[in-house]
Amino acid sequence: MRSASYPQSSYTQGASLRSRATAFCITAIVNILLLLMLLHLASGFELRPPPKPPTVVELIPEQKVSGARKPTQTKRASGGASSAKRLPKPPTAPKTPPPETPPQPLNLLALSREDFAASDISKLPSHNADRATGGGTGTTGTGQMAGAAGTGNGQGPGGADLYDAQWYREPTQAELSFYLPKKPGLTGYGMIICQTIERYHVDNCRELEDSPSGSGLSNAVRQAAWQFLVQPPRIGGKPLIGAWVRIRIELTPNGGIR
Repeated sequence: MRSASYPQSSYTQGASLRSRATAFCITAIVNILLLLMLLHLASGFELRPPPKPPTVVELIPEQKVSGARKPTQTKRASGGASSAKRLPKPPTAPKTPPPETPPQPLNLLALSREDFAASDISKLPSHNADRATGGGTGTTGTGQMAGAAGTGNGQGPGGADLYDAQWYREPTQAELSFYLPKKPGLTGYGMIICQTIERYHVDNCRELEDSPSGSGLSNAVRQAAWQFLVQPPRIGGKPLIGAWVRIRIELTPNGGIR
């Protein structure tokens, strides 16, 4: 016996369609929400263009071609070999020597025979002559310097004339204080004799006498004499270079020098 078949009811079909529609709507809503979420996330990022590669600039130094010759083009010979053609060198102008300056005449001083004989220092005694001693050669007074003609008295070394010196510039306290004896309250004088040389200086100085005796004042004056500036004696207006002069320096009670 065949079993009886029952047709499907309309309620079952309606429920199946509603469930499908509901699932489709839920799926569509979920996809829309995911799309909105992705768009929101994508809006937070800025799209930056890809970085450009850095531009590299290479500076090439300028080549100086002034004075340099450019290579000439080579011409190929028939045999296939190339040879460089050199340009001839331009002719150079001959160097002219600078003009020679004429020699300047020497500034000579004309002297007569008498002047030359008076300034001849070879006739004076040498440095190794005996040391002159005192005895009537001292001067009276202080600071009295005479250099006039005719004052020579033959009391210098070897019988040479001896003149009283005349200062060209008097020595200062600073020039003499370094050589003076370091004795408090020392007074007296020191006397020396020297030869006059060029530029008002003196040389070949020797101790003559000092007072008090043994005080060392003459030794101090002799050591400081390289700073003295003395006018040489004159005869007829002509300086006697190499003449002997007498120099006297006095130390005053207040420590001054004259």
